[in-house]
Amino acid sequence: MENWRQKLKEEAEKIAKECNYEGWNGYDALPIKSSSLENTIRLIKLLPRKIQIPDICPEPNGQIGLEWHPKKGTILSLSAYNDIISYAAILGPQCKKYGEEPFTDIIPKTIEDIITNYFSNKD
Repeated sequence: MENWRQKLKEEAEKIAKECNYEGWNGYDALPIKSSSLENTIRLIKLLPRKIQIPDICPEPNGQIGLEWHPKKGTILSLSAYNDIISYAAILGPQCKKYGEEPFTDIIPKTIEDIITNYFSNKD
C-alpha cells in the first residue's frame, strides 16, 4: 500500500476507535460502525494514484467520510456504505454535483471524473 494510503488507513482506524460510542460529537452522533471502517479502507485502496490527499472525517450517521477542500468554493465529500458511494461536490459558484453510485471494485466514473478533474495532484 502506498505511503499516503497507509496513512489514511491508519487515520480512519484511529477515528473509528475514538468515535465508537453514541454521542461522540457531544450530540446524538451514532458510533462509527466497523463496516464503515472496512468500506472506507476499501475506498482508499481504489482512489486514483495522483490525487490531492483527502481528510478523513467522522460523520454523525456512523460513517467515515473522505473530504477534499483545497480552496474556497471547492469541496468533495465521499462516503461508502452498503455497496453505495454517496458524494457531494461544490466545484465552483455554479457547479454542484451530488448523488449515489454503486460501490464495486472500481471507483464509479462519475466520481473518478470529479476527482481527476478537480483534485488531481499536478506534481
